[in-house]
Amino acid sequence: MSARSGSTRIRLFRLFRGPDSEAGVSAVEFALVAPIFLTMVLGIVDLGRAGFAQAVMFKAAQETSRWTVVNPRDRTNGETADQYAIRIKNFTNSRLGVLTDSTPTVSPVPAIDDPTQTTTVNLTITYDFDWLMPWVAGGSTTFTSHSNGFIVEDI
Repeated sequence: MSARSGSTRIRLFRLFRGPDSEAGVSAVEFALVAPIFLTMVLGIVDLGRAGFAQAVMFKAAQETSRWTVVNPRDRTNGETADQYAIRIKNFTNSRLGVLTDSTPTVSPVPAIDDPTQTTTVNLTITYDFDWLMPWVAGGSTTFTSHSNGFIVEDI
């Protein structure tokens, strides 16, 4: 037997290590664990984003409700009920910050004609939340936040 055939046998042995070989096991383990791990991480990020969006909407509705009570319609300058509703929406949008595509709705339009009359201004904010993992959560979810402001006008 020549020295050459022995080195060939060693090379063949290195290429094929037999059924006991663990070469590539870590790659297979990574391939099995990585999707589960990434799904968990993205799920945690999504839940954080959803919680943040809900908190921003709740705070904006709460601040707007307080603002409507503290800042009633300006009758001295002839502000109409529709102009007041627009002013409420603008204030709400200024409080929503990063949720720029949310939709505040004021109902009913606070049309107070009798100075002794009271009304409740109902504010509803809706926001279409897009999930990072649409295959898990179903794509998009609509979040809604409500707030009421009780207004008494006296002139």
